[in-house]
Amino acid sequence: MAIFNFFKTAKHQKYKYIPRYYDPNKEELMQRYKHAKLKASDSPEAVKARISDGLRRKQRGNGAYRKQQVLRSNLILLAVIAFLVFSTFFFLIKYLPVIVKMVE
Repeated sequence: MAIFNFFKTAKHQKYKYIPRYYDPNKEELMQRYKHAKLKASDSPEAVKARISDGLRRKQRGNGAYRKQQVLRSNLILLAVIAFLVFSTFFFLIKYLPVIVKMVE
């Protein structure tokens, strides 16, 4: 028997389980209730849940806030680049003749 099945591989079996009584709305409600109950306590797990929830809310929440923060960081970056360019320009104007004389 094994000789005939030597070159054929067995096909995988599929498992299709459909629960009879499943209410997604009730499941979501129970999960939200558990989450709210956890956040109300003063345990270390509750503190972790509140912190992670706050970070998650900030990340996907207010689009205007994120836009404002991106604009602010871009302006700071532009200011730093402008400062570096002007300081390099000033350094070259002031000290380039001295460096050229030292090299010659």
